[in-house]
Amino acid sequence: MVQASPEQAILAIGASGPAFEGLLGTDGARYGFASLGDRDVLVLVFSSNRCPTAKAYGERLNALQREYAPRGVQLVAINSNDPHLSPDEDYPRMIERADEDGYTFTYVVDSGPQVA
Repeated sequence: MVQASPEQAILAIGASGPAFEGLLGTDGARYGFASLGDRDVLVLVFSSNRCPTAKAYGERLNALQREYAPRGVQLVAINSNDPHLSPDEDYPRMIERADEDGYTFTYVVDSGPQVA
């Protein structure tokens, strides 16, 4: 079992996550709990522009958002990868990926990272 460092917090299933604000979406808007708080369920998916598994799940995530949005669910994909280490993870490439895959959900950059 992996132990959390003092800086990390392990959340129990069903626990509320830490608040975050001001994450830049591929649509140019800023997002956080305050702007998404009207949803019954907020699903955070940590994703990547270059990971083959993440790329393979694009259509599945689109389908989940389409199916569950009417029930008050909002899916948000978060890219917390460092574009200095992996240039394919930069914001312009995120926009391209969201357009190419026709994302029906919010895709934000977590520079810093503040959420991960």
